[in-house]
Order: sequence, then structure tokens, then C-alpha cells
Amino acid sequence: MALQTNVFENGEWVTRTLEPRELFRQTSSPQQPKPKKQHFVPPTYGLLTKTVIESPVFHWVLPVQLRSARHNDVAFIGDNFIQVCELGRDGQLQDIARKQDLGSRIRNACVLGSPSNYADDSNPEQIKTEEGDLDMLGGQSQLRRVLPPQLLVLVLEGAELVFLHLEEGAPGELGFVLHGEKIPGTPFVSPGFHLAVDPGSRFLALACAEAHFQVWGLESMDVLRAQHAEGLPFKPIVGGLYPRSLTGVIHKMEFLSPGADSLERVILALIIIHKGHSRLHRYEWEFGDDIGTILKEKNIGWPLDPRYQMPLLVIPSTVRESFLMVTETSEAFWATLKNGTLEAEDVDIGEHESTELHIGGSAPLWTAWSRPWRLPEYHLDKDTIWLAREDGILNFLEITAGDGLLTNVILGEVKCKIDTAFACLYDPFADILITGGDSGPGAIWRAEPRQAPRNIGTIPNWSPTVDITSTNLVAGGVVDAKNPRTKARGNAENNLSLKPDRVFVCSGRGQTGSIAEFRYGFEAKVGSELDCGDPIKQCWTMSCPGSDSDAEFYLLVSFPNRSDIWQVNIDSSEVISQGQDEVPYDLSSSTLAAHELDDGTIVQVTSSSITVITSTDSTRHFPHDLDGSPGAVITNSAIQEDLLALSFCSGSDFRVKTVRVDALNLLQGATYSAEGEVTCVALSRLAEEPVLLVGIWDSGRPILVIYPTQIAPQSSQAAPIRIDITLLYPALHDAHDHDIGLTSFEALTSIMSFNDIQGHTLFCLGTRSGEVLTLTVNSRHPQDIRGTYSKFGFSAAHVFSMSERSEPASAFVCCDSNLFLMNHLSKKQNKNCFEKTHRVWVTGVASEAGVDAVSKMRRNLSQAPGRSTLALVSGSAVYISELQDLPKPVLRQFPIGGTPNKVMYHPRLEALVVGLIRDGRPSIRFIDPETGLDLSLPTDSAGNEVEHITGLGKPGSRIVALTHWNFEKDGRTWGYIVVSVRGADGQGQVLIVTATREDTRPSEDVPYKIRFQTKLKRSGYPEPVWSIATEAQGLILCSGKTVQYEMLDLEQKKLRKVKEHGLSSPALWMEVVDGQLHVATNQHSLEVVDFLSSPESESMTRLYSDDRAKLSLHCIQGIDTSSKGHHQPITLLSDVYCGVWGMWAPPHGELPLKPIFQAELQASVRRFTRARARPQWTLFNRQTRYGCVRSSVDGADILGLGIDGSLRQFTVVNVDAWRLLRFIQNLALKSPDICPPAVASFAEASDETDSQGDAMDMDWDPEPRLLPIINRQINGDILQRCLEKRALGDLVSQQEHAVRLRQLLEAVETGKYTQDLDGFGKMSEYLDLAYDILEYYLAPIL
Repeated sequence: MALQTNVFENGEWVTRTLEPRELFRQTSSPQQPKPKKQHFVPPTYGLLTKTVIESPVFHWVLPVQLRSARHNDVAFIGDNFIQVCELGRDGQLQDIARKQDLGSRIRNACVLGSPSNYADDSNPEQIKTEEGDLDMLGGQSQLRRVLPPQLLVLVLEGAELVFLHLEEGAPGELGFVLHGEKIPGTPFVSPGFHLAVDPGSRFLALACAEAHFQVWGLESMDVLRAQHAEGLPFKPIVGGLYPRSLTGVIHKMEFLSPGADSLERVILALIIIHKGHSRLHRYEWEFGDDIGTILKEKNIGWPLDPRYQMPLLVIPSTVRESFLMVTETSEAFWATLKNGTLEAEDVDIGEHESTELHIGGSAPLWTAWSRPWRLPEYHLDKDTIWLAREDGILNFLEITAGDGLLTNVILGEVKCKIDTAFACLYDPFADILITGGDSGPGAIWRAEPRQAPRNIGTIPNWSPTVDITSTNLVAGGVVDAKNPRTKARGNAENNLSLKPDRVFVCSGRGQTGSIAEFRYGFEAKVGSELDCGDPIKQCWTMSCPGSDSDAEFYLLVSFPNRSDIWQVNIDSSEVISQGQDEVPYDLSSSTLAAHELDDGTIVQVTSSSITVITSTDSTRHFPHDLDGSPGAVITNSAIQEDLLALSFCSGSDFRVKTVRVDALNLLQGATYSAEGEVTCVALSRLAEEPVLLVGIWDSGRPILVIYPTQIAPQSSQAAPIRIDITLLYPALHDAHDHDIGLTSFEALTSIMSFNDIQGHTLFCLGTRSGEVLTLTVNSRHPQDIRGTYSKFGFSAAHVFSMSERSEPASAFVCCDSNLFLMNHLSKKQNKNCFEKTHRVWVTGVASEAGVDAVSKMRRNLSQAPGRSTLALVSGSAVYISELQDLPKPVLRQFPIGGTPNKVMYHPRLEALVVGLIRDGRPSIRFIDPETGLDLSLPTDSAGNEVEHITGLGKPGSRIVALTHWNFEKDGRTWGYIVVSVRGADGQGQVLIVTATREDTRPSEDVPYKIRFQTKLKRSGYPEPVWSIATEAQGLILCSGKTVQYEMLDLEQKKLRKVKEHGLSSPALWMEVVDGQLHVATNQHSLEVVDFLSSPESESMTRLYSDDRAKLSLHCIQGIDTSSKGHHQPITLLSDVYCGVWGMWAPPHGELPLKPIFQAELQASVRRFTRARARPQWTLFNRQTRYGCVRSSVDGADILGLGIDGSLRQFTVVNVDAWRLLRFIQNLALKSPDICPPAVASFAEASDETDSQGDAMDMDWDPEPRLLPIINRQINGDILQRCLEKRALGDLVSQQEHAVRLRQLLEAVETGKYTQDLDGFGKMSEYLDLAYDILEYYLAPIL
């Protein structure tokens, strides 16, 4: 028996005959095992997110007396913060307190309570003190607590109702006092959409958008105030909760005034929309009534006229049962409920054309209102209302009970867009108006009777922000990240390593549009500028003889070869130069030091004399009288109280000595010969004894010598202490644990001393090479020296005093014409140095001002607590400025007169390229990042100047993509700018633009212009080109849902399509990463596409895609895979739902993209960017450590921009670092000091509920869990609170938590940082290490 079968052999089918034994033999032979599919395990990373810049947008401005009737406070409330400010007598706002740890978005806000009489200043609140009131901690007497006249009420998205006010704790410190109530959920969905408080502050109403509202009973403010004074618990809710369900959408809800003679009545009005019709429902009750029964009664209401059935504004009046309605068509109606009927009459609020601030095709809307403060009796039968329109039009209305509208004054426009943020504040002689919106800066206006409002201040607001760029060369694709030369950027010898990247964003819309630079630090607001003509070395301020005014003083200015003195009156901006015959100062030589003693005596030291000035006389002493050497000159000087330090030079010899001021005389102290050149001197104390500090440059080495100042016999004279800074260098090197690449420090320039700090004295030394050394000297054993240093630049660094004797230590640093402030001495053991250093930004001058020297004035001209007045030297000018008390965002804005939507930095041109819409036409502009000047010179193909280049300037079109392209061919590189334009007809076109900087300019005051023109125009795309990516040979464009790879044909001068690829939705962003195209689509997450392989094919190959759709916005590579550690690439992807995902692609394209971590933010990230924007002193010594995963080859950080103006930092960490940081975060979430609970249970919990809660607390485990992947997010804002409060000790107070913290610290980088502890270190040492790790991850990024 045989079988025939067909088999494929040698490329053809043939017939073969098989015997049965052959068939059985093949069947019984063992089968080859199938190769197993390789399984790839995704990496485990965590993501630390931290807020760098908070959103500036505020939705409510509420005048509220949160402290007392003596304070004119106002609350600015945004999505996630409360900022309380006080309106000063100068009309400026002063920051008082800020809260941004509520843990949930603020949905609504209002004020509870009536303001006390602002005008009654004769009866300040008396705070009673009892003898038995003691502070339990300090045993010191405490003031009795007094509840302020008003409270702030917030509704949070977490269904929480919060009452809060401010209360003073430690002297000068204010804290928020909170009480919260949980809002019952079912059927109350999204409670707080409407919020209202009755005029008597006894009832509060909450409503959702439709179908349900609640009325809450409140305790009277008098009772609350009495209970608070007795120390009883603060419980504003009393009397229960009364729900009411109804049919329809709740459009408006307000309490109406019952009239001055019916204060016991409560009237609640709601406008309900159902089936396209509106009705006004009215509920009325009196104190003591059964409110629940009243609310349940059938309520038909009154139908509203179609003209006002959906009013934009419903303004409850102080007149009995009346309210004003304003509609979308700018019509107004005065409505009154009389005898069970609704009466409404027209109100003429005038007409005004749209202003230039208006954006949109429809008419501008009235968006906000505010009631100015008047005496209570005035509002018995009258009402006054300020109305605000979105484009800046203000309207003032005065209405009476009998006559209706009496006054209607349109007071013109204010240059500010207005939404719901509008308020009127108290002033004795005018109304102070606060205007703000979500587009452009807000403002402060002073409205005096019968006059148009006058601008007296600006409130910063840089939202909306739609695009971001940095001067980072790697992020911009200008420098190849794989090029080894790129790594040289981190070399300390390269000046770029100390030049932080700058971050710019598109800010605002319309006339308020600008390019804003993100900056953070202390703001120094310039009040007046004095130009002295010649370059200035230093300046000092002294009392003006015969003047009692704080605003009048002498300004002593030191030049290289002389001195000048000016009499300055800040109030009148008057400056009078004083001649030598008019003042006793020495003006013939350069002033080295000057000081005003406590008794009014003034000491001036110049290179040729010492002048002592009293109120009645003066005297002058010369160097040869003190030094005994003819021809000696004074080279350096320092003054501390009545003690002077001097250095003399005659020939090549230097001597130092001290003298003491005694009336008009000088008492000589010890004199020493210096071995080397004396570069600076200072005075200090060691073990309560004054010492002389001398900086010497000897044989190319910087030396610090400490001399005693007391004259003593040779045998008992203490030997000077000589400190070789070069020999200290290894110790300083170990303190930073990095290779800085320097060989030595240069000569010392200046010395500052801070005494009696934990038994030590702190020296701050500036050097000519740009470092500031901080040395800690044991007061009893001066040879015991520890220290650290920071690199501020490459020119000389000078240190200046900031703090007085009784103030916490702080110092200024001037380097590279930049000013810095060092403060907050470290409390950690063996680390006496300044913990915080911030840049000081000078504002209020026309151009960016460099600072060469600084002097703090003894008088605070602004009178604002916590602020200081400075005299800043900038070239030949002196700026009298006010230093703000807290660091904050200090943005610099360049107005561009249009709406910017795209921005990028062009490194070759050293300019910002901005895509904007101006007057409805798109254009691109080149902006100088230093001055903000427009450098644009658009031309046609013939080189003639035109208004718009070819392809731009057409009405209705807009720029949708902007990038630069380095095109390479035949070993040559051309730099182009690529612009995508969406036409008015919806079609797309791409412009290839060339730009060059002009070689000449009309004068030195005029910058070089940038000439640019359209080199190539590619039209014919049926849909807009939404995004563009570039590579050396061509462009990748996404037109509609199609990705096209197009190459530039230089001969034919056109783009030629090579390949294409279909997407499920348009790509909002594309980027070429390691030869692959990463595509973020607006509805279908991330795709990775191969566009280079298979040159013969016209299609691209999809390598990876996400099996779960995400409405993505942007993406960026999160990990530098070129560094050591074999890290796998991770892509950060943002979506419209405020999420950020870490997407991992398996090594082979057989699996979909896998999310390995997820983060939830308060705002969506519209754009990512990469920047090395950290300050100079951290850029110099920052290395990757503690499990941090570097994001790029140059060590740049990843930043994310929200449309609300917020900026966030993203840091990828390995699994060990994630476990440690997440463990600390989990502990902090349970700590009331770090995450204070705003909400208590509305109803008293039963014993059973309490026992269940205790059981849950006992079962709670802070151990981090990897799943779900949202757990892999680390909230840096919570960790920041732990760091600022130094709370780790309290968080690990339980033994098991302390043990676990030690284990997690030992696991970081396999015990690298705990090996010296060997498992037996003290817990304090582990806590210090944990604080070091927190400081590393949370270090300022701007």
C-alpha cells in the first residue's frame, strides 16, 4: 500500500509516493519545540511633579475683613489658592497671607458677615488679656482671640463647605483658621454651582446646576464671636440642613433684602428654567419657622418675560425685595416683588461701542458687579452699584426705593479685560476698583467723584499661555544630543555652564498679548532713578541735617577718583547736588566706606582721609596721622558700630589697623604688617572679642587672616590666625562631592561676618573668580573651620550686608551685574550656611538693569512691614527701590500688540520667533530677548521691505505650527524657519522662510534688524497642516489625518512627497526621536512610526500604538538613554483631562505601548519643554544622584506649561527613590500639619462610626503600592511642605515608620549614601540624609 502527496521542492510542486512505514516514522519522530515568545518586563519608574509657577488667574475678588475692622483686606481666589492682601493708604496691595493646600479645587466663594464701619477709626478693637491665659508651650501670656467681622466661605469640588478667617499666632505671623463641613452627596451632584448668604448672615443656600438646592442654618456672628472669645469650638453651622428638589435648571439663586424694618424675614429667590421657559420662585420664612416644611410647599412662581428670562447678572439690591437684572443684549431691568406680584421696569444703562480689548464677533457682555462701601444708613432706601463689561467699560448706578434709577454714569473704559473678578474697596475719598480676568493683567483703579477712573497699580496675570520655548540648544534641536561635544556644556570651565537657560511663553490675547519670560525671586521695585553721569563704585544714604522727613536724605556716591553728595527728596522727586563748601564730607577722593552711628554721628572713609561728622561739628583725619608713613593711602575700610578697620599702602607695603571713634576723635588700636596685597578688610567677633578680618593675595593664593584688635604687650598678644583658602579647597570640594574643574580661587574681594550662630561665627567671602565662600568658625576654637561655597559667575563676586544686628542673617551678592540674596541659615547640624539663595529682579525701569553694588537704607521709605528700601548702583545710575518681603514669580513681559500663539528661540539669530495675529492677520516677528524690541524686517523676494512676507497677512488665516529646520545636503547645512498657515478656507500651506541679521545699524542705540523672506511656499494641502517635524533631509507634515514625508528638491525648489501614513485623528505634535517619528494625536494617544526604512515603499510603518485612546496634547522624551544605567526610553504624554502618562515601548514592536506611570495635575499640560534654567549656584554643582533619572544629555529639566499660566516640573526617578519619596508623601497625607483636614463630618459620628474609623487608622499602611500606576506619582508640593516645616521627625515618630524610613534610605543607590552609617547611625543622621534628598529633588528650578 502506498500514498501519493504533493510537496514543494526546489521551488516547484512535485508528486511523491510515500510508503506506510515512512509515514509512521515521520509521525512518531519527536517534534521540535516552538521557540518561546520573549517576554519583556516594563521598567518601573516614578514621576515627581512639582509646581514651579502657580497660575495667576483669580476668579473672585472679595473685600472681606478677615482680621479686624482696622484692616482693609481683600481676598483673591483662584482655582486652588486664596491670596489675602491689604490695601495700603498709597493704593497699593500688600500681600498678607496665602493658602493653597486645600486639596481640592475651589468651586465657589462668598463672604459671611457684614463689614464693620471702616470710617470709625476712633474705636479700635480692644483685646482683653486674662492673668490665667498662658501659652501651654512657652508659659507666656497670650492675647484673647477675637473673631473678625467677616468670614470667607468656600465650596470645594470635593463636596466640602469651608469657613475660614485669619488669626495671629507668633508675633508677625498669620495663619488661617478653618472649619469644614461635608456636603451630603446624593442627590446633590456638583454642589456649590450656586452659593448665596442672606443679608443677616443666618442662612446659606447651596445649589447644583439643576434639580436640587439646600438651605443651611448658621449661627449668628455675635454668638460665634462670643464662643470664639471663650475658646469654644468654632461651629458656624447650626439648626440643620433643609434640602429641596425641583424640576429644571437652576439659572440663578440669590437672597433678597427684606427691608430695614423686617430683618427677621428671609427671602430666597431662584430663577428656574424648564422646557425653554423661565420662572422666578420665591421662598420666605422667619426665624423660628419650620423651614423644611416651607421649602416642601408647592411653589409655582412667576413667569419671566422673554426679554429677561435668562439674565446674565442678577444683582440683589439693598432696597426691599428688589433686584437688578442685566441680559446678554445689554438690557437692564429693575424688578421688585410687591404684594405677591413681580414688577419689572426698564433701566437705561447706556450704550457704548466695543473697545479695542474686545475679542469676538458678538457684542461684549456685562460680566461682573460690585457694591461700594457706604455708611449703613445710606443703604436704607438707596443702592449703589458698579457694573463692569468684559471689554473694560464701567458703569455706576444709583437707585432709590421710590424713584428707581437716579444716576447712571458711564465712566469710560479701563485698559483691562474683566470677567467675574471685580470688586470695589473702601477708601475715605474715592472708590478703589479691582479689575481682573483670565486674559491679561489686572489693575487697580481710583475712581473719585465726577472723574474717570485712574490707574494706580497693576496685578500680574500672564494667562492664557499657549506655547513655551527655552534657550536650551538640545531641546530646540540645534545641538545633537548624541554628539559628545554636547556634554562639554556641563563642564565648569565652559561659561555656558553658569548661564541658565531662559524660558519664554506666549501670554495674553489681543491688545494685552505679550511674550513673557518666567523668572522667580525677590522683586526690587524702582521708585526713582538718579543719573550721576559717570560710572559709580558704591553709594550710601545718610540723614539729611535739619530734616525730620523719612523721604529726605543725603545720597553719598563714590566714583573711582572722587565723591559726590546729593540731597534727595523722594516725595517731590527733587535732587540737589551739594558742593564741597556746603557739606563737611570729603568729596575730593573716592569713598571706601561710610556709616551712620546710632547717635547720629557719620563716619566717612576715603582714600585720603577719615571724616567724622556730628550734628554740630566735624573733623578730618589723614592717613599719615594714623599710619605714620608719609605718602600712605587708605586702600580698604570697614566700619562696625564705632570701630573702623583700615588698610594702608605705601609703596609695596601694606599695613592694617583698627581705630575707634570717640566723639570727633579717633582712638588708635593695634597695627599689623601684612604679607602680601590687602584686598579687603572687615570686622567681626570671636568669643565676644572684636577681631579684624583681612583678605590678602600672597604668591597667587587667597589668604584670610584674623587679627585681634586689642593692643596688648608683645608677650601676651594673641597670634594672628592665617587661613589659606587654597588649603581649605579639598574640604570645600568634599562638601559638594563633585569635580568642579577649578584649580584655585582668586583673591578675596569682600568679607561679611555674622556672629553668635549656634556658638559659631559665619564668614561670607567674595572672590574675584565669582565664588562666595561660607566659612563657619568655632568662636572658642578658631582653627576649627568648616564651610562650603557657591559659584555665581566668572567676574568678581562682592558680598554686602542685608541684615541688621537684631535681624536674621542675610547678605547680598553682586556678580556679573546680577544681584542675589542669601538668607535662612541652615538649622542642620554641622551645616551652618545659607539654605536659600534667590535672584533679585529689578523692575520699574525701561530696560533690564544690571546691579553693580547695593546699599540698604536704614529707613524703610514704604513703611510696609517686612520690606526694605535699597539704593542700587547700575552703571552711572542709582535706583531707589523697594525690596519685597517674599520671593515670587517676577515675570518680564514684552508687549507685541496682538495675540501670540507660537514662539521659539532661534540661537543663530539670538532672537525669539513669534507667530501672532494682529488686526486679524497672521505674521511672524523677531523679538530681542534682552530688550523686547521688535527686530523684524520683512521683505519680498527682491529685498524690498513689506508689511508681511509672502503667505502671511491674509485676514481669517492663522499660524498653526512653527519650527526651525537644519537642512543638510552634500556636507552643507542651511537653516530655515518652517511656518504652517491655515487659510480662511480651511486649507493648509507651508512656508519655508530664510532669515539673516543685518550687518549694519543706524546707531548704537538701535539694534540690528533681522531681514527675512519666504524662500518657498507649498500650497494645495486640502486640510490644515497641524504639526511639523524636521530631519536633515526633509519635513514630516500632518495635513488633516495624513502624515506626509516630504523632501526638498533644491534644483526644482519645491517639496516632493516621498511617503505618507494615515492616522485615526490629527496629530497635534510630532517629533523625530532616534530616527523614529513620535506622533501625539488629539484623540488616539501616541503612535511611533518608522518613516525612513523601506525607501522603495510609499508608506510608513506603524511600530507602536496605544490600545487605549487618550485625548493627547503633547509629548516629550522623559529619559536620557545615552547615560549610564541602561535606562529604557519613556515618553511623557499629556492629555486634556489634566493627566500625564509615562508610555513605554517594548524593544520589539509586537506589543502596544504600555503606560508605566500616571500623574494627575490641577491643569492640563499644553506644552512640554526642556531647560537648564536652574540658578547659577546650583547649575555649577548639580549632579544626578539619589536615584534621579536624567532626562537629557545636558542635564536639563522637563517643564510643562498649562494654559492657565502654571508651570510644573517633571522628574523621573527609579523605583528605590520612588518608594522613599512616596513613603514620605503617604505619611504626610495623614499629618494634619502638612495636609490639614478642611472638613469634619456634618453630623456627629456615633460610637460605632468612631470605632470603625479607629480601626481603619490601625489598619492603615503607608507602604507604597505599585498598582494602580497613579500611585507612582510623587506630589512634590506636599514634600515641599514637609521640607519647609522640617516635619520628618514628627512623621516617623512611630517606631515602625522610623525603621522603614531607614530601610528605604539604605536602599537608595544600593546604600551608597548610608554606608558610612553602617546601620548604626543615629536617627538624626538618617533624617539629615532624608532632608538632603528632599532638598535635592525640590531645589528651585528657576
